[in-house]
Amino acid sequence: MSVPSYQDGDIVAQVVLSGQTVTEGDLVQTSGAAVTIRNCAAQAASSVFAGVALDTVVGDGTKTVQVKKKGLFCFPIGASDAWGTNINIGTEVLASDATHVQGSALSNAVKVGKAVKCGPTTASVWVRIDGYAA
Repeated sequence: MSVPSYQDGDIVAQVVLSGQTVTEGDLVQTSGAAVTIRNCAAQAASSVFAGVALDTVVGDGTKTVQVKKKGLFCFPIGASDAWGTNINIGTEVLASDATHVQGSALSNAVKVGKAVKCGPTTASVWVRIDGYAA
């Protein structure tokens, strides 16, 4: 019997879309059946949250970025939201762009995790991405 290929799934190398720059710390996404990823700056109805980029890569369709699929990350809260108003402990948060999250609805925004605690200031929030990153 042969042993199947294995990864623990905590960090996965994923191909970056040609012409897209993914920066360390970016919330990244894939789209439907696409095998490439890009940052969450522009999202579509078919967008699926992939995780958090661990390095910076300028994509050419073959280069890969290490993507963290689990853990707690501290993100700034988008300008339209506030801790205690739109985001509280347990709130499901969405990517408002490549580096910010928010709790209020946003067209085509991907869900990225749940708020765990307020960040070092009320302008940021700790988010658990476990179970949200595909």
